Amino acid sequence: MRFTKERLEKILNDHAQWIEDHDTGIRADLSYTDLSSFDLSQTNLSRAKLLGTNLIGANLTRAKLVDADMTDANLSRANMTGANLTRADLIISNLTGANLSGANLTRAILARANLTRAILIRSNLSQANLIRADLSFADLSFATLSGARLYRADLSDANLTGADMFGADLTFASMLHSNMSHARLSFANLSNAMLTHANLSSSNLSDANLTGADTIDTDFTNVDISRAIWTNGRKYT
Repeated sequence: MRFTKERLEKILNDHAQWIEDHDTGIRADLSYTDLSSFDLSQTNLSRAKLLGTNLIGANLTRAKLVDADMTDANLSRANMTGANLTRADLIISNLTGANLSGANLTRAILARANLTRAILIRSNLSQANLIRADLSFADLSFATLSGARLYRADLSDANLTGADMFGADLTFASMLHSNMSHARLSFANLSNAMLTHANLSSSNLSDANLTGADTIDTDFTNVDISRAIWTNGRKYT
């Protein structure tokens, strides 16, 4: 379903009223509609229903999507620069090539989401659920991923330069050919992670768990591995 601009404005106005007063407004339900290429910049869609919505190429710059349900939404090539997606549900959503630079994704649910080649420069993914998410070739430089759950996530060829992954769960994650130079990985769980050909130069791996990690041809130049646990429980002091 493709909305006219006038009908969409009415839905958004009713939703804005619902946010203020649940008794008078109407919660926006835009599930399975076609909003591709729409300009939704700075729109407040917090707690809106956007399940399976087509948002390909949409402009969501600085949009507010706190607690929004965007399960299985197609956001490929969408511009979400500076958007607030705190606690948003993006399970199995398509964010291929989306621009999420500076976006707030704190505690967002991105399990099995496709973020291939997404731009997440300086985004905040603290405590986000990225279990089995595809982040291959994504740009996560200087992003915050502290406490994020990245179990079996694919970070192959990703740019994680200067990223903060303090205490992140990267168990069984694939970081083949990824660039994690100057990244903060202290207290991160990298057990059984694939780090083959990864660049970890000048990163901080203090107190990290690398038990069973594959480190063939990994660049550990100037890495801080103090108190890190290596294969077979060996601990570096």
